[in-house]
Amino acid sequence: MGVRAVSGIVVVTLVVVVLFRYAGSGKRAAAPEPAKVPAVEHEASDNRDGSMNDVQPAASVADQPPARPTDKPAAPPVAAPPTPKTVDKPVTVETPTDAGKQALDLTTPKATVTSFSRVVGMGDWAKAVDCFLPGGVDFDDVREIADAREGSRAYKIKRILEAIDPDEPAEVTSVQEQADGRVKVVWKVTLKEGVEVDGRAIAAGETMEYDATLAKTNDGRWLIDNF
Repeated sequence: MGVRAVSGIVVVTLVVVVLFRYAGSGKRAAAPEPAKVPAVEHEASDNRDGSMNDVQPAASVADQPPARPTDKPAAPPVAAPPTPKTVDKPVTVETPTDAGKQALDLTTPKATVTSFSRVVGMGDWAKAVDCFLPGGVDFDDVREIADAREGSRAYKIKRILEAIDPDEPAEVTSVQEQADGRVKVVWKVTLKEGVEVDGRAIAAGETMEYDATLAKTNDGRWLIDNF
């Protein structure tokens, strides 16, 4: 027990002596260098005061990996719009309607015989009868011809009158006023088909001559009295 205590005193004494000599030599022990703390990267904080102290500089373009091209499907080709078809506008040719051709003009003797020739050539016997004076010499005869059926004598006259070409106007060759105020008219018509009259054949395109006496009615119309 005694040895251990003395040894401890001797050791302490030696340490004190060494320190005293070192201090007396004017030299001081160098202070240990502070340990270096590795830099820690911090994310940019949400600075509500608007300062940029904590914002880390952005990485340079060189440090960033190259962008990879994105493969996009090729756009389908756009089809050209179809070329509109050109439609030729049909040319409209105005022709007289049947109603216009069948209109009667009974204002003069010449107009009445012209109208009569046209409507009988079209087979419009109702209009043909309207050209005659009711109660006149040939009024009943023309009604019989209008209603005639094949095989009768009236039917032969009907066929001769229907052979008149309605598209060829009648040619009035004579207009004579009678003593009683009536007027006699002579006119020619062109045939659209051949006929036979009193054993004589008349071909299509040839002309026939007709005559009639007309009387003027109280309402100013000129109607056929004797045909």
